[in-house]
Amino acid sequence: MAIILRSSRSVPLTHAEVDGNFTDLNTRTTTLEANYVKTVNGVSASNNALTIGTTNITEGTNLYYTDTRSRASISITDAGGDGSLAYNSTTGVITYTGPSASEVRAHISAGEGIDITTGVISAEDATSSNKGIASFSTDHFSVTSGAVTLLADGIDDTLIDFGTGTNQVNTADIPELTNLYYTDARADARIAAASIDDLSDVNTTAIAPVNSYVLTWDNSQGYWMPAAAPGASGGEANTITNLGTGREIFSNKVGVDFRLRSLTPGTGVILTQNTNDIEIAISSTPTFTSLTTDGITINDNNISTTRSNDNLVLDPSGTGVVQVVGNLTASTVTATSLAGTLTTAAQTNITSLGTLAANLTLANTYDLVFTGSSNTSTLVIADPSSDRIHTLPDATGTIITTGNLASIVTTGALDSGSITSNFGSIDVGASAISGGALTVSSAVIDNITVADNNITSNITNANIVLDPSGTGIVEVRSQISASSNRITNVADPAAAQDAATKAYVDARASSGATIFTATGDTGSDTIAIGDTVAFSGTSNEINTSVVSNTITIGLPNSVTISNNLTVGNNVTIGGDLTVTGSTNTVGAANLSVADQYIYLNAGNAIGDDNTIFTGSGLDDGVLEGYFEGSTTTTYYVRIDGTGTPDTFEWSKDNFASTEATGVAIDSTAQALDSNITIRFLATTGHTIGDKWVGTAAPISQDTGLWSNENTGTTAPGYTHIGLFFDVTDRTWKFVNEYDLEPTGAINTAHSSFKYGPVEAGSYKTGSLTISGNKINSTDSNANIELLTNGTGVIDMQSNVQLSAQGDLRFADADSSNWVAFQAPPTVASNVTWTLPAADASSTGYLLKSNASGVLSWTDEIRQTAQSGSSDFKVLFSSTTGDASGAFTAQIDSGTSEFTYNPGTNTLTAANFAGQATSAQYADLAEMYVPDAAYPAGTVVTIGGGAEITYCTPTNIPAGVISTAPAYLMNSKLENGAPVALVGRVPVRVVGAVTKGQVVRADLNGVASATADGERVGIALESSDNTGEKLIECMLKV
Repeated sequence: MAIILRSSRSVPLTHAEVDGNFTDLNTRTTTLEANYVKTVNGVSASNNALTIGTTNITEGTNLYYTDTRSRASISITDAGGDGSLAYNSTTGVITYTGPSASEVRAHISAGEGIDITTGVISAEDATSSNKGIASFSTDHFSVTSGAVTLLADGIDDTLIDFGTGTNQVNTADIPELTNLYYTDARADARIAAASIDDLSDVNTTAIAPVNSYVLTWDNSQGYWMPAAAPGASGGEANTITNLGTGREIFSNKVGVDFRLRSLTPGTGVILTQNTNDIEIAISSTPTFTSLTTDGITINDNNISTTRSNDNLVLDPSGTGVVQVVGNLTASTVTATSLAGTLTTAAQTNITSLGTLAANLTLANTYDLVFTGSSNTSTLVIADPSSDRIHTLPDATGTIITTGNLASIVTTGALDSGSITSNFGSIDVGASAISGGALTVSSAVIDNITVADNNITSNITNANIVLDPSGTGIVEVRSQISASSNRITNVADPAAAQDAATKAYVDARASSGATIFTATGDTGSDTIAIGDTVAFSGTSNEINTSVVSNTITIGLPNSVTISNNLTVGNNVTIGGDLTVTGSTNTVGAANLSVADQYIYLNAGNAIGDDNTIFTGSGLDDGVLEGYFEGSTTTTYYVRIDGTGTPDTFEWSKDNFASTEATGVAIDSTAQALDSNITIRFLATTGHTIGDKWVGTAAPISQDTGLWSNENTGTTAPGYTHIGLFFDVTDRTWKFVNEYDLEPTGAINTAHSSFKYGPVEAGSYKTGSLTISGNKINSTDSNANIELLTNGTGVIDMQSNVQLSAQGDLRFADADSSNWVAFQAPPTVASNVTWTLPAADASSTGYLLKSNASGVLSWTDEIRQTAQSGSSDFKVLFSSTTGDASGAFTAQIDSGTSEFTYNPGTNTLTAANFAGQATSAQYADLAEMYVPDAAYPAGTVVTIGGGAEITYCTPTNIPAGVISTAPAYLMNSKLENGAPVALVGRVPVRVVGAVTKGQVVRADLNGVASATADGERVGIALESSDNTGEKLIECMLKV
């Protein structure tokens, strides 16, 4: 026991405590002499000096220091970075490996003008755009200790102030030496002599170009290189598109070949193929069956316009005239269509003259005859001596002229036919032009000018008056555009199609008259002047807005359709598609899913149907998400603030406490916990205190993939096939037939439920792989077990082979040990042993072979060699054999069997008798039960919690734990340890010892030459080692 102390004198020690202190002191200090302690814990003093080490002190809760313990308590963490830090807990060595060269270089980066290559830092040469090392010409500079000095006259005048201004030097001042000036001719010559391969970013060496190759950019190489043109052999599949509505040159593309239609010259067309173009020309004497230009067609002997109502204009250049050599027949000639001079040679007869666009010149003195329906008018032209104005007293016919008539003056009436001319003016005096048509490029009538399609007034600020006679009206047969002007002085409308003035409309607008009737899918209403028409959308379905008199009707960012939505064509959804209904039916022939996984059973644990709203405001909140929690939880969400946006708080105990407050609403699924979210369709417009409540619970239910199947009249008919996870036994199951609808829990006990076969190239379950005809375990040294249910057996329908000397093992009742049969390493030929049909007739029989593989029972004994560590019973025979002379084996039938262990070479029997015995080892030992496991050489004594315990100086030694006794008595004692009683045996000794010196019992089962305990033995060897070691001793206990 430990020494007991008192901190207060008022509490004395008891007798038992005093006795205990002396007893403890006695065990610690054996001898006190004068002022010296002679022994402590069996350690003797030398020269009145006593040294006590950890070997002499019992280890308590404060453990001794050992290298192993110290090293085990140290750990090193390499937090990353360059180099590495490692710790060997066995040796206690901490090893730091410095950073590698590549790691150090990774921290060094080259700035401008610096190069770093494989750890070598060097300076770059300076350029106009890059810092670096610059060299200085000794003709102009001197460099001393890093200082650069400009030499006297170091700058030539030709190097100063280049330019074209005053006092500036240009190339005219610099003589041309070896560095030639640039000229276009020199550059062109240099370029012409160069190859494209001379360019720094073009490489035609790596891949030699062949016919039809093109240059392509190789980004990995950083240069242009030859490659096959894109097309059929790879690359971009280019096409050519014909633009416009004309004839198409491009035909099609075959492989890499773009096919263009050939140009074939027609009659009168010449095609000339030049180096860079194709020249299209008209032959000097072309012949065409017909010729169509932009607006004219020449076909046979007819020239006509291609566009309806277009004029045919014959317009010579300059002073040229339109000359008609043959007869000229015309039906109508108008003033605007005759723009030049029509000249004909001598004509015997112009039978008909149509519309002319040039002057008409009649040579000689031919008459001009105008033929009407019943009468003719002849214009006789005499040879004039100068230009004249002809007066036609009778204008019943038509006057056609294309010349330079300055004017036509008449005093009568021009009341039929037409005048077509480009002359200056028509002066009819007080007469009028009536009937027919007057065609001119422009006409000035009094103060009105008619030009092109414009009618303008020639008097500033004067009105243009359209005044029909009598009840006639001004009729406009097309739209009227007033541009930015107004139409004024309009009478109030009387008929439905009459125009109205602003004053009239303003007067009508204040009367509340109905403008229109609005009719919707349900209901209708009349809209009157002064009414406000509101365009209202549907929350989360249709949005409306009015900005700058523009009404916009569209969809919100998040659309919620309360009822069914039918789409007649494709729907493209850029985000996620969430279906909250109970059934999602896809009518497509095949369903393609681009995602990596199909996530089943991930629906809302609460959802819209189970989100309960209480309040008076906007109900647009939904609790969503699959519940990932372990216990049923009710979620409470409440509006706690309004603004832009509104905010909410939430709780799991109806706001006895809150999980979060003031959370801004953002129209997304906002997380609460356990994957449950709250989604608001609007961010504003809510009412403080409105609340949404929903309860989520863990869900464990069958889930899987199912398909309809209908085999018709062949069984099974209509049924279902699929794969599902059965939560009852937590296994995946393939189903070949299931007539019930696969909803909820799958009823595997239903009569229609049948498991389906699975066929695969290989099958793996846990650590077992079935591939082809092999069953393998992927776990090293793991068993493959075939287990039956109940009394079933494993029935092998064919031969069973254990390859590579595999064992056929038979385990004991608890499968902790087994016996096995094994084939020899080499089998010369196949052998089959046939067992006997029945058991032996009596005990002790053996199986023997007839050398043909047939086994039978026999009592014969044959000699065989044995090895191993098992005990074998020693057989012996009677002094005489049986009647047949066969050797009959006998065994010891007593309780102490006569056995031999060939592995340990041990012969065991109850008694041995003989004249002499001998042993290889040197001590006589007996088995005793210790109170703890003691190492060999420990000095023991009788006592402790069992039969023996370790010896101390106050005990009497009983013996020493033996390593290999020559004779061991009581060897069958369970849990015993061999204790050497006499002979030579290794002993645990502490301190130096000399051969022949007596060693005595010391503390904790060791002996020493200086201890005062009882004698243990005599040392047979010497040692200067002061620590504990094994010393072979002659026991003298």
